[in-house]
Amino acid sequence: MNTTKKGNLFEQRCYDVINTALQNGELGIIPENCEIFQKRKYYSSSRKDFIIFDLAIEVTLVGGKKPTLVYIIECKDLNHNIPVDDVEEFQAKISGIDGFQTKGLFIAKKPLAKSGKTIADNKGFMIIQLNDDGYNIILDKKERIVKENEDQILNNIKAKIYESFLKNSIFGLKKISKRGIAKISSDILDDFNSKVEYKNANIDNFKLFLEKYHNITFDTLPSSSLEFGQFIVSENKILINQNLINSNKYNFILFHEIAHYYLHRNILINNSLYESFTDAQFDFIENKYSLNNAKNWIEWQANYLASCLLLPEKMLYNTIVIWQMRNGIRNKGTIFLDKQRVNKEDFFNLSNHLCKIFNTTKTVIKYRLLDLKILIIDPSYFGKSTDHLLLDDIEEIRKQSLERDQARNY
Repeated sequence: MNTTKKGNLFEQRCYDVINTALQNGELGIIPENCEIFQKRKYYSSSRKDFIIFDLAIEVTLVGGKKPTLVYIIECKDLNHNIPVDDVEEFQAKISGIDGFQTKGLFIAKKPLAKSGKTIADNKGFMIIQLNDDGYNIILDKKERIVKENEDQILNNIKAKIYESFLKNSIFGLKKISKRGIAKISSDILDDFNSKVEYKNANIDNFKLFLEKYHNITFDTLPSSSLEFGQFIVSENKILINQNLINSNKYNFILFHEIAHYYLHRNILINNSLYESFTDAQFDFIENKYSLNNAKNWIEWQANYLASCLLLPEKMLYNTIVIWQMRNGIRNKGTIFLDKQRVNKEDFFNLSNHLCKIFNTTKTVIKYRLLDLKILIIDPSYFGKSTDHLLLDDIEEIRKQSLERDQARNY
């Protein structure tokens, strides 16, 4: 893999982590007031020219025409600690940006060197360190020490906390990134596919696999129930509302409950507390959520794993490519949706095809394609002004989608 492609993949991973942290409320800003940009340009009064930054989060107040705060993000794909010179250069770049408040943020696989960390602390930079399971947000030296000793402290006082604060706490819930959940999904499907008795990867065989190898039983909820589905931990049982049987919502709800089994069967939670949490503002299908309590976290994780299991990336991608080949469509593996009639018709027909293949709704299909960056929607499609978007930004999106198409091995 050449350096450019490697850098693009790393920046895309950083984008996903930033988006997850933003939606999880971990950056201290309201997601609904924010927009994330890649390769964003800002004018520097020091340079008298534009500077392109890896990522940026623009925070704009309701009704505002321009951002009041911008998180400027530097992505560092290094196998060693970030040197102090890089930190000083980043600070110099940020200091020349006028017109709004700025906050620097490093996202990297390795920590900052000692001198660079001192500068970052003094300037109020945020640091997100990537790892195999997700990421850690490091604000300052004190917090870093707390994180290093977190497991030891928790082990020492876990029993007392459980006895006195269980009604207000949840134990065992891990904050897993999209990347981490995708890896869990891949492992589950690999396990399923390794069992030779299940030659066809369909929902019925997957249920048989869970019954045989995980001792899960399946039943139904009465049609009068207000719930779509349940996973009963104590009985290792999954229940699905009778109204959903033979509907295009059934598969997603079933995989949602299966996801609870894989992700949450070992957490400790007070049921009355869980039911008291509200998720009225959480809507995975519309990609709008506010992960400010445990229920939000649990349901988001289950929804995301469900989408990965129902629509595995490789299978979904291959299905799209085959359909595009049969219909004589260029740029295979990428869907570009704009105001052109032919593109709208192609997307409509492809969506219908995918719904039939995977037996799910168009909305689930659409947002899975967006999440995988297979579907690229031109801003003009929504009829909104694109004056704030630079033409080369749109061209960069097109270029990246084509490069990804050529790089994929199908």
